[in-house]
Amino acid sequence: MKAHKVLDQIGIEYELVEQDNPTKDCDAAAKERGIKTCQIVKSLLVERDGEKLHLCIPGDRKLSEKKFGEYRLLPSEESERITGFESGTIHPLSSDLKHFVDERVFENDKVSFTIGETLRGLIVSSKGFKKALQDQDFKSVVQDIVSVEEREIEQIKEKGLSEEEASFIVKNGYRKRFLELENIYTAQEIFTVTKKLHRDIPDFSRDQASKILDKAENETHIQKLVEHLFTDGELPEENSFLLEETVEKTVEENPEAVKDYRDGNTSSLNYLIGQIMQKTQGRADGEKTRKLLLSRLDNNEY
Repeated sequence: MKAHKVLDQIGIEYELVEQDNPTKDCDAAAKERGIKTCQIVKSLLVERDGEKLHLCIPGDRKLSEKKFGEYRLLPSEESERITGFESGTIHPLSSDLKHFVDERVFENDKVSFTIGETLRGLIVSSKGFKKALQDQDFKSVVQDIVSVEEREIEQIKEKGLSEEEASFIVKNGYRKRFLELENIYTAQEIFTVTKKLHRDIPDFSRDQASKILDKAENETHIQKLVEHLFTDGELPEENSFLLEETVEKTVEENPEAVKDYRDGNTSSLNYLIGQIMQKTQGRADGEKTRKLLLSRLDNNEY
């Protein structure tokens, strides 16, 4: 079905554009429709890890293999068989394949794509386009999947990061996430969380990053929270984590008692538990405190 017919069925408003000249590339289409090339939504049908996918990216960008992974473009005959439209006229709503949409598409107020013809296209609000995607039977994923521009690195660098740090954020697809968080947290806080999560949990969500920053008091605290997320699959309860912090601090502050315990003086254990109870004003769970303390002492972490 042609794109404008799909939007009609959903009830989404759009502008139908009659072009003076047929177009099959993004620059020409943008010129005919009086918009920027970055507002054109380009459709690519690819295969990755044996799965056929429909990608939607800005007309001025190329797909990044570093971000998206290894892929192959489907032959034009196969793309036409799947969508019903020939190469150059495939629109974003023309297949039931899983869709990956580059996040930059929605940074424009309006976007444009062919209706399935070389002489007609449409212009729709990015919100309307997002609603249209959500209304379809296929699954759609919004993700950073396109090539990097130097101006994007400079944009992040201006927020207070070094060239290397800004490049890491942008080239690994964390630009939008960074910008969403930078009004709340410092650039270094976001970078620390992102770098740590990138190493340990490649598919972390923005919500996870926000929750970690909300809980964290310093860089070491951030690292420990991330380790909990990586090990347990979720962030620890606030009280539970504060107890762990107290146990660690108590062990660090009492090296002689720790040595006595490891030399066989088990009464030192009760002394350390007493110190923890004082620090928590008696609110710590006795059994949990004992287990955490023994874990630290018996593993010779200090």
